[in-house]
Amino acid sequence: MNSAPATAQSAASIKRCAALRTLQNSQIAKASLQYARVTFANCKEMLHITEIMTPLSPDTPVLIPAQPLHRCTHIAAQHSEITVKGIIFSELVGFLDRAGGPELAEKVLADADLPHGGAYTRVGQYPWQEAVRVVEAASRATGAEFADLCHQFGAYLFERFTVLYGDIVGRYASAEELLSHVGDHIHEEVRILYPDAQPPQVTVHDEGDVLRVEYASHRPFAHIAHGLVAGAMTHFGDHRALNWVGANDEGSRAEFALTG
Repeated sequence: MNSAPATAQSAASIKRCAALRTLQNSQIAKASLQYARVTFANCKEMLHITEIMTPLSPDTPVLIPAQPLHRCTHIAAQHSEITVKGIIFSELVGFLDRAGGPELAEKVLADADLPHGGAYTRVGQYPWQEAVRVVEAASRATGAEFADLCHQFGAYLFERFTVLYGDIVGRYASAEELLSHVGDHIHEEVRILYPDAQPPQVTVHDEGDVLRVEYASHRPFAHIAHGLVAGAMTHFGDHRALNWVGANDEGSRAEFALTG
């Protein structure tokens, strides 16, 4: 009953799991070090100490006394490469699994030629460019447009958020209410869960018949954001039309409109 393709697939899965375990240990250590750096900086701030050697890294910023903790995190983030939380990557692999099964996921990850073979951990942080490479590889493998895949992933991601963060999503009675509180409520919760996260800015303008949603980020994920909004509308049964108003060339800023 065993076939050669099945054996090869099992071998690939075993190799990927082994790489994942190794990477997970490494990323946990890195995450702990980053948390220690931010905590150390905050302690200096609370003690009103601005000139002190840190044993952790020469890149740890010297802080002005009496600044809030979120400012410490912001300054620390400025000294690191713009990255994406590992949970986004692990959910991207899950999206590929659902779309075409493990075979498609393995093929796409191999074609993307990632430095770690696609063994992502939820606690890790990875360059946003790797997500682009994965979606580009998925586009080549399936023939689907890059933007369409990003939109589909965004919708899938919101569905997953209702499972992973059901207590947060459950606080809102409508898509409009949730979108209106992304910046002041939801992303604050994200920062509690992930102190080093750099969530995008989402601003909502209610113009009566039109609800405008503005997206701004360090990363060119506008099409994923569009899919997230669509996923929220589906979840809450919002039947209005979701229109793509426009975006900058990089895809790091965009505007959507809910009408009807």
